[in-house]
Amino acid sequence: MKKVLTICLALLLAASTMGGCSQSPAADPSSAGDSSGAESQEPQEHVTLTYMSRYIDGAPDAMGQFYYERLHQYDEENDNITIEDLSVNELDVYNSKLKSSIAANDYPDIITNYGYNTAYQWVKNDLLRDLTSLIESDSYTGPTDETYLAPWDYTANGIEGVYGIPANVNIGTVFYANKKLLEDNGLQVPETWEEINEMAPALIEKGITPIALSAATKGRLAHFYTSLAMRMYGLDLREKLISGEAKWSDEEGLSVFQKFEEMNNAGLFGTDAISLDASGMEAMFLNGEAAMYPGMLVNSTAAVEAAASEEDIVITRFPYFEDKPENKDYWFVAGGDGFSIMTPESENARLNAAYDLVSYMLSQESFDEQAKKNGVSVFPVDVDFEALGVTASKPVADFMEIYGQMTAGSDEFDVYFDFPSAQEIFRTEIQTMFAGVSAVDVAASIDAQYDAES
Repeated sequence: MKKVLTICLALLLAASTMGGCSQSPAADPSSAGDSSGAESQEPQEHVTLTYMSRYIDGAPDAMGQFYYERLHQYDEENDNITIEDLSVNELDVYNSKLKSSIAANDYPDIITNYGYNTAYQWVKNDLLRDLTSLIESDSYTGPTDETYLAPWDYTANGIEGVYGIPANVNIGTVFYANKKLLEDNGLQVPETWEEINEMAPALIEKGITPIALSAATKGRLAHFYTSLAMRMYGLDLREKLISGEAKWSDEEGLSVFQKFEEMNNAGLFGTDAISLDASGMEAMFLNGEAAMYPGMLVNSTAAVEAAASEEDIVITRFPYFEDKPENKDYWFVAGGDGFSIMTPESENARLNAAYDLVSYMLSQESFDEQAKKNGVSVFPVDVDFEALGVTASKPVADFMEIYGQMTAGSDEFDVYFDFPSAQEIFRTEIQTMFAGVSAVDVAASIDAQYDAES
């Protein structure tokens, strides 16, 4: 991933083509319509598609709003298709709703998910469709690069095929800092955790939360742990955990939890992080109640730029430790959402419509339109920003230059374990630290549950 993304970002800074994502022509499957994005082929009979994502009207991020509007544009353009939109934005609510619908055997036709072990059980039980025929079709213009399809490729588990297609590529936890707020208080934008620890008391004394962090959204805590671990140990800890050479409660894994706990106890995240969701975290920063916050580039950039001048906001790397400067360019890089299809094969009209909608949502035209509307970001297809007349704002361009120095990237550590409950266990346990459970007990509990599952 590092090689592909670095090339992408270098090209992006030149305001030209980005991504390195090849388009491989192949035979057009009979099940997929012509979905270049400009015009979709309607099924021969009227069908209703149930659709469930985290993209809603009024979404806190520009990408979510774009996909909501794109979905309803498709609905309006296709008289023979009715779309029942079941989407909810909050991650934990979405996951709970989706699991309940699957348990009741009343699952949606199209869903979004992160792949890896979150979708493994569905794939193993034949709930998700192999999308290889769609990806290889002549009419398909969406993502084809294996780097971006990897979260939905289970070849290592003995299952052939690709069971999802990415809607975006998330650059993992980056750091947003309110430069003006800091300077007004005689402070500079920090680069290291030592600098943050030094400035935190002065901010707290003035009622300013040093770092807005959503502990109510479990995924944000997993992002933060992974980012800390990468700054402390690079990829070594991840490899030891996955291979079984190390446990979460061993010295290195535990030290990351303890560092997280130390920051919380020092008041870096305020007094009520457990009540703060992802939307509230960003709002707290934008309202000047917090000096910094860790966010995803594609989920947050548009909102930040809309609310602040280029001089006010700095987008930079996740802070590193002064005694570990060699790890400053190891990055948490999340794979992003992807679309999967759950429609039964026997229902041909619904299946054709589902193929057609996914191809429409993820077409080259769709990503081009998103770039024109929301600005420069990282996409899983080649986007010619210069031809589209799109240029990066200064905060984004400055950040991309930093990000282009990435040494290596990793998704959250918990997604690499080969049992489906790995993420839920890890994220639920780490959340309990914000309810007073010690780092030692959290790590021990994760180990016990992982041992039982595996």
